[in-house]
Amino acid sequence: MLTTADLPPDDAVPDRCGTCTACLDACPSAAFEGPYALDARRCVAYLTIEHRGPIPDEFHAPIGDWLFGCDVCQEVCPWNRHAPPARQTVPATPPPPPEALVAMTDAEFRERFRGSPLKRARRAGLARNAAIVLGNRRRSAS
Repeated sequence: MLTTADLPPDDAVPDRCGTCTACLDACPSAAFEGPYALDARRCVAYLTIEHRGPIPDEFHAPIGDWLFGCDVCQEVCPWNRHAPPARQTVPATPPPPPEALVAMTDAEFRERFRGSPLKRARRAGLARNAAIVLGNRRRSAS
């Protein structure tokens, strides 16, 4: 909604982080430039879901086995243990193996992921991510 109305600002959110740097330290791609400063261009979640086009080589290793997203910063945050559990913790339609994703056609993708959050990455993005995962597995096996 767009408006020209004068609206009072929300109260400031309290700083609960203090000296904690768990998210900064745990980020696999060093996407945090400092406290409260995330460079989305380095974030594995952004790269594997929203980014269109090739992912720079420097981020292939940090992507590891993630086909879609990354929640490391959320998993290590001590404040998140107080959050209520999510209603759904895994995608309704789990992805097929990376080998199948690389070869999947647009029609197969649309059918398999209809109504799934995995559709946000689009077929080309999920195939790109699968190829990176396969490359990472091959490198770690050798």
